[in-house]
Amino acid sequence: MHQAKFLGGMWILLVLVSYHVTSVTSQNDNQRVCHTEDCRLGQQIASMMDTSVDPCEDMFQFSCGGWLRDNPLPVNGEYLTLRDKMKTQNKKEIVQFLENDDVRDRCRESTALEKARTIFKTCTQTEANATLLYKSLINAHKTLYYSKGTLPMKIKEAEKNLMGRTHQRKVKEWSKYGQRMVRPVIDRDSIQGKRMKTMMKDGRQATI
Repeated sequence: MHQAKFLGGMWILLVLVSYHVTSVTSQNDNQRVCHTEDCRLGQQIASMMDTSVDPCEDMFQFSCGGWLRDNPLPVNGEYLTLRDKMKTQNKKEIVQFLENDDVRDRCRESTALEKARTIFKTCTQTEANATLLYKSLINAHKTLYYSKGTLPMKIKEAEKNLMGRTHQRKVKEWSKYGQRMVRPVIDRDSIQGKRMKTMMKDGRQATI
């Protein structure tokens, strides 16, 4: 009697263990991770396909449906290639890397990395650069008008009004005054290219 119960219990235990092993094996088969380049390439190609479509009905959708689904066209864009996508992703990762606070500690160990971070900040902080440029222009105006002994009170007023305003507001503010004002024409390309053009309001050129 006891032997029959023992054999029955062992049989049930074997069934449970067998079920568990089969279940784990099935899960592992469904969640396999690619460890070779061929496997990763095949997985990438498969993700670009749309196997829900009959290839005899629409071969293009069958071959490229996955790519079209996961990569919609950009605004005002006519096409998007894998190279374009990789280029955009690389730019995004570089920006995130240079903006990361942890990079500052690593800059102490790499002069090249420190220079790259400095150049990046110089090119992206255009508003701060424009503010510094306007301060330099105001100082130049002071020197110009003081040398002629005709510095009007409105220059002092403009000096206070211009600080902290956007480029468009600053240009508009300058245009209110009837003196020979230098009007800077600044855009992102000229700042990044370290070029600045100056115009006189009355059309004449000046060197400061």
